[in-house]
Amino acid sequence: MATDKQILADGDNGFFGINMRIDPASLEQGMASDARNMVFRNGVAETRLGVIKPAWLNNIQPETTGKQINPWTAAYGVGTYKDPDSEEFIILAAEGDVYYCKENNDPNKLTLPTGVRIISDVTFVQAFNKVMMFRGINLAPLVLNSIDNGFEDLVAHYDSTATYTADESEVAWGPWKSVTSIAHSDGVATVTLSDNHGYVTGADITIRGASESEFNGRFNITKTGDKTFTFTVTSSNSAATGTITCSNMQDYWKADPAYTAGNEPGVTNWTQSTIILPNAEIAEYIQNRIVVGTSFNSSTLSYSGKKDFLFCSDLLDYKHVFFTNQFRINEGSDDELVDMLKLNDNQLILFKTKSAHLLTNFTISGTNTELSNNVSLETLVPDYGATARGSAVLVGTDVYFYAGRRGVVSMKQSEQGKVQGVDLPISEPIQPLIDRIDPRFEHLIRLAYADNRLWIAAPLDDGSDGNNCILVYDFLNRSWSGRYDGSSINVKEFFLAFYKGSERLFFMGNDGYVNLLEESSHGDEVRDTARENNIGIEEIASLVTTRGYHHDDLNQRFFRSGRMSLGTWYPQYSVSAIMDGASERQELAGDRVKSRTTYYRPFDKEPYNITNENADHDTPYREDYSSAAPAGATALLTEAIEPITTEAGGHLTTEDPGGIVLGSSFNPFKFQETQEAFKLAAREGRYSQMELSNNQGRIQLKQAIMTTEKGAQGIQVKS
Repeated sequence: MATDKQILADGDNGFFGINMRIDPASLEQGMASDARNMVFRNGVAETRLGVIKPAWLNNIQPETTGKQINPWTAAYGVGTYKDPDSEEFIILAAEGDVYYCKENNDPNKLTLPTGVRIISDVTFVQAFNKVMMFRGINLAPLVLNSIDNGFEDLVAHYDSTATYTADESEVAWGPWKSVTSIAHSDGVATVTLSDNHGYVTGADITIRGASESEFNGRFNITKTGDKTFTFTVTSSNSAATGTITCSNMQDYWKADPAYTAGNEPGVTNWTQSTIILPNAEIAEYIQNRIVVGTSFNSSTLSYSGKKDFLFCSDLLDYKHVFFTNQFRINEGSDDELVDMLKLNDNQLILFKTKSAHLLTNFTISGTNTELSNNVSLETLVPDYGATARGSAVLVGTDVYFYAGRRGVVSMKQSEQGKVQGVDLPISEPIQPLIDRIDPRFEHLIRLAYADNRLWIAAPLDDGSDGNNCILVYDFLNRSWSGRYDGSSINVKEFFLAFYKGSERLFFMGNDGYVNLLEESSHGDEVRDTARENNIGIEEIASLVTTRGYHHDDLNQRFFRSGRMSLGTWYPQYSVSAIMDGASERQELAGDRVKSRTTYYRPFDKEPYNITNENADHDTPYREDYSSAAPAGATALLTEAIEPITTEAGGHLTTEDPGGIVLGSSFNPFKFQETQEAFKLAAREGRYSQMELSNNQGRIQLKQAIMTTEKGAQGIQVKS
């Protein structure tokens, strides 16, 4: 009988990741069942560091708004640019303009061609010493040659006053559409055409032929209908007259050998060119060439087809494509190109919505014909693909991508350099989270690799506001760390950039802020207009649920007590025991906090002075080593709760304590470690888990143990 009552223990001496799919009682030691806003490093599960909003990447205007750090009203794209001197800049498209940003400097606008505003999503790709801005199939790419000169047209628009060279000059001109009328009211011109114009909001449209000069020029438009659009006019008060035409300038022309000054494209001595790099939204730079995926069909000179055409620019040329360097990625399927990824110097992986392909032997060659003869196309994955641009990332020599409900899958290189798809998704341990991804918004998913971790921004549950969490896989532990969430986690685009000398992971948010991950030691930075700089702190709510503790004798157990080794910093934590039955949960501790001034021992030690005037911040056995600035001077009040004033009219105040005294002992981010014991109301079951949640500050779980004794031996229904 004594043996039956033997007290046994089961627990973990460290934590390395989570597995949500396997039964909690079957997990191996060190694995947890769930985690939220936790990092698993060095055997410890710890609240993640917070997100910050660097001023130099956000909307700051010191001359008008002082210290305020505001979001961009609308942000459309972000990338990095290293100039010929290897100086790095962040290129940011926001609020209709493009900015270049450098650490600890104010953002500065880059010039754009006349009439161009950026009000839709763009993709930046650095090629050679230039940056290409791809604006989708409806808008021509722009090129940044230098920070000083800003962005320019890929091909300059025809200018009747310019000098062109026969058999050499290239221009953009037409097609021209007839305008029925241009009305004007309150500074807005409304253009009406007799046929569908095919333009989109944000297009830069050239208008000519109006008798009133203010209506002629290059304007950024707003589409109001299939046959109408508007643009801003500042000087006219009447409708336009004359024979008026408009164009989005998507046709390209090259001067003939017989060209003479004054010849207009489309009229005489110009030949329409089909070798200019087409419009696109996905692109990659490989072997001194730009490669774009697009719906442009060079046979029809239109963008009406499926997006499965691939165009490679000429060697060392960002502007032209040779006719043999055009490929169609179509194996008889109905899917379209969504992304491409440079695998190495001569291999490019092409992702479609239902398949993945490898373009290989992409070697540098002397002629375009050699390239077309060498390149070969191989189907890697025939039955599933990626969901969106940015949903694939290179990790070393392997590729990881999100493949819809299948989850996060990979392609790996064999020792012989052969690329092969891995059928088992790496996300299999967190399939319950994958199942929660909103399929309506899978096109928003983005992947990144940084700090030996894979980051997947995804729209969980209701994804109507975009990616509201980040799933994190740790390659050092070869396991998942769970999910990051909070109001500051709303990723639109990831990007890598150097910060304080090391490469870090940033993201542009759907709220217009640009953020740096895992930098703040206390909470996430969020917008708070009550503060001088408009930035406040949101506490990080974290959680970790252990595996199911039990014993190897396979009998039912009575669970008696639990114990955790915790590291805490300004915590407010709760602990619960979760049994294997439905909703069988008991709270063991609720909203525990630690005092900054009280010591564990000796019990009668004088409380710590939070000003640290005694330089004793690091004295052992204090409950909590976090620090808060003492309150400032306080007005003295009468019994009627009115301030007491001096003869001069000023308020009498208490003495200001003078802030915090710093010194060699002062370390405000030091964790205290304790053993916390909990008594369970006896419950019988197959296993029991311990759940630790924390609502402020940070917490570390280093060890968890539960004690049990043998339960009933007969067959019975749990009571």
